[in-house]
Amino acid sequence: MNGQEVPMVTLPSASMDSVGHFKLLTASVVPRPIAWTSTLSRAGVRNLAPFSFYTVVSTTPPMLALTLELDSTGRPKDTQRNIEDTGEFVVNVVSADQAEQMNRTSVESPADVDEFQLTGVDSAPSLHVRAPRVAGARISMECVLHSVIRPGSDSVLIGRIEVFHVAENLLLPNGHIDVDQMEVIGRVDSRFIRVSSAFRLP
Repeated sequence: MNGQEVPMVTLPSASMDSVGHFKLLTASVVPRPIAWTSTLSRAGVRNLAPFSFYTVVSTTPPMLALTLELDSTGRPKDTQRNIEDTGEFVVNVVSADQAEQMNRTSVESPADVDEFQLTGVDSAPSLHVRAPRVAGARISMECVLHSVIRPGSDSVLIGRIEVFHVAENLLLPNGHIDVDQMEVIGRVDSRFIRVSSAFRLP
């Protein structure tokens, strides 16, 4: 099959609805890393939620982008409101042993509910922002909001990373991170995947 064109089905995006777009995107852009995002509301309520539309925007300065859909009522999610209100958030990298905890935080809760307390996730203080970190996360990135854009149905929130927190046993002398030890997980369509079979090519 290598070098030969495979039989294809052509699907114009204009012929599909948003559900069709979602199904194709989430199974095509894979694996998707999970941004386990912690925020603090203007009233001081802690929020924690995972998002798999997330990527690097810039290395200098270091910047991330979160893409957030509207909630089930058609309004911005608590995470987006908190980030826009306070200008701060923390992205925590999810390891396999945290999968169950992370999944519990995906449930929509009222804005006045402390989701760390509700889901039993331990928090740790941040250094530069008021939003807490996930205590057990091997990597956490404290961010300040740079900009918000809405190119389509979803909002893209771009944050500048002010502080990296990396588990001591993961940081190698050359500045790289030992990713194999992290057992990081991601998303493939509606399922989760453990990233554990990385390989190199010359």
